[in-house]
Amino acid sequence: MGMIRKALSNSGQSDQCSTGGLAIARLPAAPRFSDEREYFDYLGARVTPMATLVTSTLSSVELQGERVLLLSSGENYQVLDEHHIVGSVASLCQLARGQRIILSHDEQWTHLVEGKELVDAHVVRIRIRRARPISNIQAIRTLLGGNNV
Repeated sequence: MGMIRKALSNSGQSDQCSTGGLAIARLPAAPRFSDEREYFDYLGARVTPMATLVTSTLSSVELQGERVLLLSSGENYQVLDEHHIVGSVASLCQLARGQRIILSHDEQWTHLVEGKELVDAHVVRIRIRRARPISNIQAIRTLLGGNNV
């Protein structure tokens, strides 16, 4: 045990009195950062802040008192299968679990976001399920720019 204490001390001598016997007390402390930019600069990493990467705010509509986001196939997402879509983190980071969305490829239904999985630094996979049918599809088409993508 004495050999370990000597190895962990700066001078080769045990300095249990000054540290209370805790080797962790001698570890250097990282500086405090006020934002992510300072942290990445400290690490020397070139990282663009997420706020500048978000391509645009997704369109939304109020349905039954709830804000429902509108996503366009090819622009905001690609369909993997009936229960999954994928897209850019910069666009789909705006979605939350439980969020109601309308997908342009299936605009007769609203869908609920059930989960999000980061595929890599730029792509996120969203697990969805059908929720409520949409009875007034014309209003949705108008918000999507008049075309059913």
